Parts: sequence; structure tokens; C-alpha cells
Amino acid sequence: MNRYEMTIATTDDIVQGMNRTKQLARERGFSENIVMKLQLVTEEASTNAYEYCAKHGLDSHIVIWNITNSTFELIVRQKGSVFPIVQENDLKSGMRGRGLKLIVSLMDQVEVREQGEFIELYMKKEKENGV
Repeated sequence: MNRYEMTIATTDDIVQGMNRTKQLARERGFSENIVMKLQLVTEEASTNAYEYCAKHGLDSHIVIWNITNSTFELIVRQKGSVFPIVQENDLKSGMRGRGLKLIVSLMDQVEVREQGEFIELYMKKEKENGV
């Protein structure tokens, strides 16, 4: 498994993270459909973490990519507290909360993990058979 890491401190960093996701997924032969989904998930998860960090006076968060030829794991690590994963049938009517629902719908596995003083949003996508 190859591991890559990037600190996200600005909105420009989020764009760089999306580009890194695209590059890594393409290098491993993921379909363009999955590449687009992974970029969207990177943007949503990083934007959520960025906004949380800004609101709570934190400088940055970290994006970690763990990649094999058949799996793409994306981890967003930040200081904070555990939050619930939105289930697909939960409806959100306001402006907030839809990004996590989108992430759940696009990824094969999504978990929130406590790692000491950090919270990790773990997301995993499997390569489609034959692609």
C-alpha cells in the first residue's frame, strides 16, 4: 500500500488535494467515473474539515491517501470530537449536512474514528471489476 499525506490550511490547498486525488487514482487505473467521485469526496470532506477548523481556531487538517491497485482510501484527520455518519435515508432540509450524505452515497465504506486527540473521517472506494 502506498501512503501519501498533505496538510490543508487554505482553500487553495483543497484544490491541490483534489488534483492529488485525481493524479493518484488515475495512476492506479481507476475509471474516470470513480476519479470524478473521489475528487468530489475529497472536496466535500476537506471543505467540511476546513470550515470546522476555521470555526474552532485550528490551523489545518490533514488528508491521507492509502492506495493499492484495487482500493483507494481517503482519510481526513483533524482535531475535534466524534460526529455521527448520516444515513442515506436521513433527510436534511437545511444548507448543512448534505455533504456527508453525498460522501456516504459515493463511497463503499465511510467511518468516523477516534485517534487520540484526532478524529478521522475514513472513506474507502474499491475499483470496479474489470476496470
